[in-house]
Amino acid sequence: MTQRHLTLSQAQKQLAAAVSFLTETAAKQGERTLFMPGDGRYQPDELRPFLGYDQMAGWLIIVEWFWMVTLAQLGEMPAADAKLLTPWRLYDLLKNITTTNIDEKERETKHDILALLILMRERLPKRLHCWLHFCATSHDIVETAYALQLKELFTRVFYPKAQRIDALWRAHISTSAQTLQAGRTHLQTALPITVGAWLAVLHNRFALTAKQALTLSRTVPGKFSGAVGTKASQVALLKSRQGEATLMKLLGLPAAGLSTQIAPPEARARFYFELVLLSGALANLGEDVRILQSSQFGELVSASSSSSAMPHKTANPITAEKIAGMHVSVQAEFFKIMGTLVSDLGRDLRWSNVMRSFSAVTVYAFEQLRLTE
Repeated sequence: MTQRHLTLSQAQKQLAAAVSFLTETAAKQGERTLFMPGDGRYQPDELRPFLGYDQMAGWLIIVEWFWMVTLAQLGEMPAADAKLLTPWRLYDLLKNITTTNIDEKERETKHDILALLILMRERLPKRLHCWLHFCATSHDIVETAYALQLKELFTRVFYPKAQRIDALWRAHISTSAQTLQAGRTHLQTALPITVGAWLAVLHNRFALTAKQALTLSRTVPGKFSGAVGTKASQVALLKSRQGEATLMKLLGLPAAGLSTQIAPPEARARFYFELVLLSGALANLGEDVRILQSSQFGELVSASSSSSAMPHKTANPITAEKIAGMHVSVQAEFFKIMGTLVSDLGRDLRWSNVMRSFSAVTVYAFEQLRLTE
């Protein structure tokens, strides 16, 4: 079966297989740079195959590839050319082209997507060269790749981790439902509650934000509307007007309702803000544990580190402190996103470098999850 006759379900299975190849196989090829945005001390291994530096090329390649699949499905590409869109060719691209390769070629082209296209054409049959990036502008690829990366990462890694913590949290609530604890206001003893009640309130905040973040991860749009958002090249050169809609269905993304050369930023900002809220719930848990483990309260004891100079100290609540403190890093990274909501007259290049580190919000929030677990 050629790409021209694929059902939506079959095409989406090809996408899932490509993402799995990128994150499970290609990520292990050679000496890839998998450093992620944020502090080098906090680089969760689970996220590296998705957010590692050399992996970004793969997300761009997947979007370029499935745009060619879209052209085949719409009948714009001849059947003989569509037959060349085989999975193994896509895997070859994902395996052999990295962001570092793009950087090297960009020194000649002065344009990262032009560099990517040169590298892809070197590995593709000549019959596909004219269809690669056909009617596209660079930010059709970039915006859509970021949206796809965000959705796949959150669905495959972040939310499953949140679900595991949710289950652990619920178990602790259940086992401590009858354990008495002093209820407090203003850090003063007030009325009795239970440990389960204390944990349940924090858990409810966490669970609600995790579910909302999952919902919002599916609302971040891709876009394929061309250089200034008018789809002028598609209108002039394609018979179909369904190019953007078809591609987004294949990728499982919503299409931006209206766009310029870039997609509207609000959906992405809402998603990341929900991660800030999730981070805050975890930070509140860490802060409470830190206080309850203090000498003044002494209600909790953990296996945390003791002091290097004062052996009489029972334990320093370092894990709880890290969880609480990481929230500041999450907020700081989110400020970058809030600072890029304005783009002059449709689109300018001021924020392209800033966008590259938006995912640091995810990295730090995931590190909080890991520490909480």
